Amino acid sequence: MFKKDNIKPYTEWSYNEHSHTLTIASDAAMNACRNTNDGFYQPWGYLRNDIEKVVIRSNVTNIGEGAFSNCKNLNEVIIPNSVRTIKSYAFNDCTRLPSITIPASLNTFIYDSIISLLTAQASTVAVC
Repeated sequence: MFKKDNIKPYTEWSYNEHSHTLTIASDAAMNACRNTNDGFYQPWGYLRNDIEKVVIRSNVTNIGEGAFSNCKNLNEVIIPNSVRTIKSYAFNDCTRLPSITIPASLNTFIYDSIISLLTAQASTVAVC
């Protein structure tokens, strides 16, 4: 079951509390992520400290601005080949994320979207 946030258009995402996995099912979920005066807004922001894994479904084409920023326990991200854009600060301050594989299908990659990964100890970024 996917949570439908009260943002228009509604966002589709779910969280499994047993596996600590956030599943993103639509671009609308990513489009809801944005920078505000108080920091980044994510529909799942209240789960930031619990999320350990993110699965992005194959119909999603972008990763939103600050989408997973400050998910301090995030240690695995699955990005499908459908993703064409990764926006600013998408993985900012994800200090436990040891590596990330960027699909070769990526058209737009904003430099600061993974800068914290490049500066974190033992982090690697691969393009496949």
